[in-house]
Amino acid sequence: MGIAIFLAFFGFYLLAGSRTRPWADATPMWQVAENLVTKHTIAISSQWIAPLGADGKIYCLYPLLTSLVQVPGAALRYIITTRFAPHTDELLFPLASHLAPGLLGALTCVLFYRTARRFAGVRAASLATLVMGLGTGVFYYARSAYSEALQTFCFAGFVLAIFNALDDPSAPAARRLGIWTGLLFNSKIVYLASVPGVAAVIAWRLRREPRRLLVFFAWAGAMLIPAFAVVLLYNWARWGSPLVNGYGPIGGGSFWRGFWGLLFSPGKSIFLYSPPVAVGVVGLYGLFRRHPAHGVALAAAILPVFVVYASYMWWDGDWGWGPRYLTFALPALCLPLAALIEAASARRRLAWLIGAAFAAGLAVQVIGSSLYWGHWFRIASAASVNWLGQPRCAPAPGAAGPCYPDDKPLYAVHWLPSLQPIAGHIWLLRHAPFGDTFEEAEKDAPWQVDGKIHIPSAAEWYRGTVIDWWALGWTAYLRAGAVVGAVMAGLLVWGAALWWRRARS
Repeated sequence: MGIAIFLAFFGFYLLAGSRTRPWADATPMWQVAENLVTKHTIAISSQWIAPLGADGKIYCLYPLLTSLVQVPGAALRYIITTRFAPHTDELLFPLASHLAPGLLGALTCVLFYRTARRFAGVRAASLATLVMGLGTGVFYYARSAYSEALQTFCFAGFVLAIFNALDDPSAPAARRLGIWTGLLFNSKIVYLASVPGVAAVIAWRLRREPRRLLVFFAWAGAMLIPAFAVVLLYNWARWGSPLVNGYGPIGGGSFWRGFWGLLFSPGKSIFLYSPPVAVGVVGLYGLFRRHPAHGVALAAAILPVFVVYASYMWWDGDWGWGPRYLTFALPALCLPLAALIEAASARRRLAWLIGAAFAAGLAVQVIGSSLYWGHWFRIASAASVNWLGQPRCAPAPGAAGPCYPDDKPLYAVHWLPSLQPIAGHIWLLRHAPFGDTFEEAEKDAPWQVDGKIHIPSAAEWYRGTVIDWWALGWTAYLRAGAVVGAVMAGLLVWGAALWWRRARS
């Protein structure tokens, strides 16, 4: 069943892949992978919000694991373009840089299914996996070169290891939990916030068995040693000290503003961008009631990270689609869907609710994936300045350009429904692919009140908008593109057929 789920989702995520090269945070991660393959160095050429290294060179700010997972894609691109088909470099770049996210997204679905089987049967867990893998931000970030797919995969494995440890706190379970914990904070150091609470839950579980408790944490700690060694050595290689991670001070924001923004703001609400999560959160009560230790452990793993992110000045995680900082928690928050789907066979209203949430979630992912998010953000930023005006205040010390509320140029995109990214993408999809001029499209733009607001500075970004699908970049190489697409579709059909047969039996 795991192989079937992996093949189906891997084929689907590749087939629905992006045509966009790595941008923003993804650029330095990819450059490390590329330079490891071609130059055998971790130094890069793009300085992206990172200080210079101790030796004056430029390094990636993010953990080494975020680049290591991209090495297979970088190596494949290098081999093909240097030995077989040099002219295909621009075609292969998007596919190679999205190979790892697609693979990790598919593996996340496998881990989700294995965890969901604890609470429901095969068919309900299968349907819940479909809802999670297609109707939440996992779909979107499985086709993004950002590291969210890696973080989500590691957190899904972490949750499965926690549940295994609670059911059977043996030495093998401790080793697996230690390995997944190490992978998790090597995907992003912020996840160390999850460790104390989870450790406390397991310690409470073994409070009457001190010897077993000691053996468990000894094994888990031993498995963490290599993970900590990688972090410390990578810090030393870049910044000259094992205890310096390059980030500097974190926080600086208002927790309640970040809390409200991540959950309920028009531009970043997790419930708008992943509607099945709203149903899953309702089902958390039943999970807590039937499996209290598992529920408490899940809360101990998620809530500290949420608190840290909500306290950031940049709680929004921009630039990106939706609340990308919360992508890691989407599979965990969808776990109750498995039990709810099983109960829905006898409750028609519940079945309709889950179906509606899935349809809405799938629509949001397709709408978001159809266009690169950067185009709407640029258009909305121009609309914000032209419509609402430039802020009349002094910028923060060291800041470039004018100041904005919360020091956020995209403040209006986060909080005003008129500049909501989902609505903006729908507007673009109604006009840009059909050749409408900006002047024609602007008549019903989301920021319009009576058709009299004109934003000429947004026209350039509107004209550059294209459908973000890899196959459209292969129009000059139809035969090669058809072969690549057939391989992807073959994986999807093979996996789906195997999955269907296994689920029925």
